[in-house]
Amino acid sequence: MPGFAGLLLALMSPALDHSPGDLAPETGHYEEHNIFGTPSGRIVHANEGEPLPFAPRGFTWRLRPPMTC
Repeated sequence: MPGFAGLLLALMSPALDHSPGDLAPETGHYEEHNIFGTPSGRIVHANEGEPLPFAPRGFTWRLRPPMTC
């Protein structure tokens, strides 16, 4: 099942997640994810180079894809 393993690896990739206090790599909306990788419902806007806000231990921030109509 290489396809499933690749998908699982992509979903769990730490390169997508940013810790609280990390500098935002690009401007956009960031969504908070809990320790299981599930969105918590909290979304913030950060400009490139700004520190990402505080989050509980084990939580991370992930850049949301741009919304299209």
